[in-house]
Amino acid sequence: MSRRLPIVFVTRFAPSPTGHLHLGNARTALLSAAWAWQHQGRFLLRIDDTDTARNQDVFAQSIQEDLAWLDVPYDDLVYQSKRAHLYQQAIQTLKEAGRLYPCYETPDELAQKREAQRQQNKPPRYDRAALTLSDKARKAYEAQGCTPHWRFHLKDQPVIWQDAFLGELCYDTQALSDPVVVRADGTPSFLLTGSVDEVLLGVTHILRGEDHISNTAIQQEIIQAIAPQKTLTFAHIPLLKDEHGRPLSKRLGSLTLGALKQQGFFADAVRDFLLSMGTAHSTHTYTSRNDIREHFSLKAYGKASPKLSWGDLTTIQTHTMQALPTSRLMDLMPQEKREKATPAFIEAIRHNIATPHDLEMWYNICFQDPAIPPSQDSLTQNYFKDAQALLPPEPWDEHTWNTWTQHLKTHTKRTGRALYAPLRQALTGQNHGPQMSHVLPLIGEARARKRLTAQITAGDVSS
Repeated sequence: MSRRLPIVFVTRFAPSPTGHLHLGNARTALLSAAWAWQHQGRFLLRIDDTDTARNQDVFAQSIQEDLAWLDVPYDDLVYQSKRAHLYQQAIQTLKEAGRLYPCYETPDELAQKREAQRQQNKPPRYDRAALTLSDKARKAYEAQGCTPHWRFHLKDQPVIWQDAFLGELCYDTQALSDPVVVRADGTPSFLLTGSVDEVLLGVTHILRGEDHISNTAIQQEIIQAIAPQKTLTFAHIPLLKDEHGRPLSKRLGSLTLGALKQQGFFADAVRDFLLSMGTAHSTHTYTSRNDIREHFSLKAYGKASPKLSWGDLTTIQTHTMQALPTSRLMDLMPQEKREKATPAFIEAIRHNIATPHDLEMWYNICFQDPAIPPSQDSLTQNYFKDAQALLPPEPWDEHTWNTWTQHLKTHTKRTGRALYAPLRQALTGQNHGPQMSHVLPLIGEARARKRLTAQITAGDVSS
């Protein structure tokens, strides 16, 4: 009885190192990896760095660091810049097969052709003038010092495939220009290098944005020309949009993973946000990579472009932060502040923190001297004088706040928000936050009196 061989499932993420990862391409990387994990497959990282004019090593390193932070490990790392000999072999194969032809138009000449087509209400498609050049004409161009770029000759017929996300797709390459696959300087374009690498690296499944559908049609023709037996499965997902419905851009620095990390967002929260976006459960959280493997499915995602929701990201981040054990939250504090960051402090503020920055903010409120804006209300100034006069002496506990405010209520006849809100603002500088019964003992009598005095003094000066 013969043994069945395991199904090979290999995905890849192929960024160009021209900027830091933003949420859009990070989502593509994560979904590609999750697709492979779902099928016990392999996930590759390929750095498409053949465009030497735009690529930077610092961005290639940044991409790897961002994926590591997001906990998206890859099984292999490939730099296209180190595979030039393989691309040249493929170029030679395509030339010998008659699928590449040299072109000598300058950028200005091509622009003039496109403008003429536009004025005639025709699509801007290359007219294949170079395809019929005689050997004599080509030699004449080269004698003048013209170095050709090379185009791939498309078959001008529909390319049909079963997309793993969108279903059956058909794209007629007759609507496209023959793509430039070798530049005048001899370097190959991403359409060729990507096609060669999909074959040689054994990639079986490609998840990419729906803006690549035309590229997919072209690359399938190229792949069939260099490896006729190669089959690939594609999944084209809708592009992530910003809150205004616009495509994300590498120029939006606030949307990069590095920026989110600096703002205190956890990798787990960002990962879960990216995985849940576009599903019916926009704030779902995963416990582990195994959890992703067991529950991930492309069928869970809608066909519409998901809009970036900072509210959903904040919800996931807050849930992740507040679910951490007390010891882990204490460890998030700077070393010099951990002595006072006791379990009592952590539990007092736990339900009012979303990032480590919030931890530090409440630490400063409880144990240091933050700048608190003075009240501009003269009635409130008088209220602070009463509050200071009735402030009980230490020791304080969780009952002190209630005892103090009840005395104030009796003395001033204030109730509700008028009773509590000015005190919270004067003592913490915040309009909302943890229960004051928990925070007041942490602030302590000396700091509380000092802050009330500051409010009273500011009122006396302004009057």
